[in-house]
Amino acid sequence: MQSDEGSILYWNLNPDTKIPLLDVADDTGKFVAGIILNQAELVGKDIYGATGWYTPSDMVNTIQEVTGQKTTYQQVSDETFQSFLPEAIAEELKETFMLIRDYAYYGPGGDKNVAESLKVRATVSSRRNLTRESY
Repeated sequence: MQSDEGSILYWNLNPDTKIPLLDVADDTGKFVAGIILNQAELVGKDIYGATGWYTPSDMVNTIQEVTGQKTTYQQVSDETFQSFLPEAIAEELKETFMLIRDYAYYGPGGDKNVAESLKVRATVSSRRNLTRESY
C-alpha cells in the first residue's frame, strides 16, 4: 500500500516469520531432474521446493534497496489482513498465513530440509539460487 511516507507492506505475519520462495519457471524442472538423477538416494525422502527463506523484514529491506523507496512493514490482525483480500479467497489466505506464522511453512526441521533439497537441485544446475533481490 502506498502512503505519503512510502510503501507499507501489511501482513498478518510476525516480522521474523520465514517464508520460502521459489522461481517456479526456473527451478521446478531442476528439482525434478535432480530427483530423477538421484532417485536411488532419495527414496523415502522429502524434497522441499524452495531456494531460500525470507521474512517480511527481509522483503521490506529488499524493496527499499532495489527501488530506493522508503518501505515499512506493519503486522496487522488476522481480521484486518482478511479485509484487504478479495472475498472469494480472503478466509483461505488468512488461514494459510496464520498456519505459516504459527507452525512454520514446512513445520519443524524445515530449514535443514530446504538446505538438503538445494543440494538435489544443485546436482542439475550451477546457476545461482533465487535471491530476494532478483525475485
